[in-house]
Amino acid sequence: MGVVELTNLEGHDWGNSHESPYPAGTEYTCVATVENFGANAEDSFYLDLQVHDMDTDTEIWWKLQLVEFIDWRGNDEGNPYVKEYTFPTFTQPDEHWYRFECRAEMIVDNNPSNDGQERHINVGITEDPADYIFALEDIGLIQSSGTISFSLGQRAMVSLKVYSVDGQLIKTLTDESKQAGRYEVEWNDRDEDDCDIPNGVYLFRMEVEGWSDVEKVLIVK
Repeated sequence: MGVVELTNLEGHDWGNSHESPYPAGTEYTCVATVENFGANAEDSFYLDLQVHDMDTDTEIWWKLQLVEFIDWRGNDEGNPYVKEYTFPTFTQPDEHWYRFECRAEMIVDNNPSNDGQERHINVGITEDPADYIFALEDIGLIQSSGTISFSLGQRAMVSLKVYSVDGQLIKTLTDESKQAGRYEVEWNDRDEDDCDIPNGVYLFRMEVEGWSDVEKVLIVK
């Protein structure tokens, strides 16, 4: 989850084309574009907009915007996973330089460095947009059969393999290039390969171009 763009309705330049700050009384109505690049829908979290006076190095204005619900890119119902949220208007109190920061404030977030966007008025410094992430969803327990789900934020070469706890490769579930989206792999002990695997704890490891995740899974037949 992250703020991938921050703009203002007045059209003021966020870049460095001005040699001096905007005058006192200049208004900014900030619009934050939020994207869910994770593997699950999210609800009930806040967007946090802060304005910092760069001349005095102080925070002078702060607003919250509630995000009630935002879907994820693999949904089947077409709910949007990108939304825009408009904050109340900020009026510049004096002729100083200002920095606007907008961040998705979530209680649980495995990728906090990608949550936010910064805009420095007139000085041309901007964080890069948030990168997409990959996710192997929680599995926990497989009884005879089950579904292993994972998601890709962009087209990538993905490997999903099962290992014993001592590191022995048991089975390769997928090892190929896939488009962005959510995928499911079925595990069924009626399959010949799965029938030979005894009950116990196994490691499901997903690897995608420099990123990896491991889930401990109890298999009970």
